Amino acid sequence: MTHRQAAKRSGGAADQLREISARLFGNEWQTPLAAALGVSDRTVRRWASGEHAVPDNVAAALAVAEKAWDVIEPALTVEISLTTGRDAVGVDATAIVSHAVRRRGHRVQVVDVEGDDPAQRALAAAMRL
Repeated sequence: MTHRQAAKRSGGAADQLREISARLFGNEWQTPLAAALGVSDRTVRRWASGEHAVPDNVAAALAVAEKAWDVIEPALTVEISLTTGRDAVGVDATAIVSHAVRRRGHRVQVVDVEGDDPAQRALAAAMRL
């Protein structure tokens, strides 16, 4: 399957990427998302345009980051504490959320927290401040 064929099959993932990223980072979301994931801006633009399929791990990390953001956003203060990721998706989700929080001018601390539910772990980390 070519990149374009894979991208057409994952049109919903590109929509999800654009919607969640804009929510986390604002209108200028591509550069901060690229920085959070350790990829180039060009790669993010290709995912967003549908030129290349959004990798499954990135789509999963965005979904986890969005859930964590739902818990964190109402409690944003000058400083926030986030949990470290337990796997590659969790690490990427933590990076995405921490970059989004920093972009809004807040300090971020990343800590280890036990538990299975990423959103609850994010909340527990936030409560450690």
